[in-house]
Amino acid sequence: MAIENWQKLLEYISYFEDESLDLYMSHRPSETNDGVLEMDYPIYDEKLHSFIKDVYDSDLLINNYFDYLEKNQIDTGKINIYIAEADIQLLRAILTHSVRGERFCDGFWGQVIKEKIFLNVLYRLRELSGLK
Repeated sequence: MAIENWQKLLEYISYFEDESLDLYMSHRPSETNDGVLEMDYPIYDEKLHSFIKDVYDSDLLINNYFDYLEKNQIDTGKINIYIAEADIQLLRAILTHSVRGERFCDGFWGQVIKEKIFLNVLYRLRELSGLK
């Protein structure tokens, strides 16, 4: 793993620390002219999409993240409690779970942001890497 590739991700710390930003909002359902009801879905900030792209471009994501979390008995509903003590492999699994969760559940990133999971992962990554 190339620690130098992680520096770009750490630059997002101030972005996730800024609680005044609206990082996401919901598109409210409405009825179309033909009577079809649209479903609610999240609309995310462009910088969040850039962060997600940069995570995918890093070497941090792992394919077997779900198996790793399950094998280590990580409760994904309380994933934030594991971050402060996570080694790099667990941190990678948590980050992968947090990024890929949106594929399976609209609004997942919104919850991850609200719970400060991305922010806490970045803090821990900074700590483990020794980068500033």
